[in-house]
Amino acid sequence: MRDSLANDCADFAAANDVWFDIPVDTRFNSGVMVFRPNKKTFEDMIEKVSDPHYHKPNDADQAFLQVYWKYRFYTLPFKFNFNLIMVRASFA
Repeated sequence: MRDSLANDCADFAAANDVWFDIPVDTRFNSGVMVFRPNKKTFEDMIEKVSDPHYHKPNDADQAFLQVYWKYRFYTLPFKFNFNLIMVRASFA
């Protein structure tokens, strides 16, 4: 899997969140992510993480990452974020 991600993904990859009532979601689960280290990106993120004009600094890490990487992340297969919603759907 690691070799595939290194060749296929951009600088950031994450598994989409899965919801019972939202068929398509552009948000992702920050607990399931892969990123390519980059000093320039890191410095940019550090600058923006405390900026209240960029996002709500009191929100958790996932909220910031979703703003920062919005529409710029490679989507990992759902199997990497297999949650209770998917389990229930598979037995329906």
